[in-house]
Amino acid sequence: MRDSALPAQLHDETLLTTEQVAALTNISRQTFEGWRYRKNGGPKYTKLGPQIIRYRWADIKSWRDSGSVSSGA
Repeated sequence: MRDSALPAQLHDETLLTTEQVAALTNISRQTFEGWRYRKNGGPKYTKLGPQIIRYRWADIKSWRDSGSVSSGA
């Protein structure tokens, strides 16, 4: 499986690579890496090793939804 291949099903506890999250959100891998480096913005992530970063699907959904804006008055 390539890093960017998406799982058949996404559950809240599914761990995703940066490449997978980039594909799901249509935001570049470099943007996610920049947020991690600068520690400003982006979803929560887990560091499993020196160069192993994973994102929980529940955290991606929460982060995505936190940016939602209602157009109602």
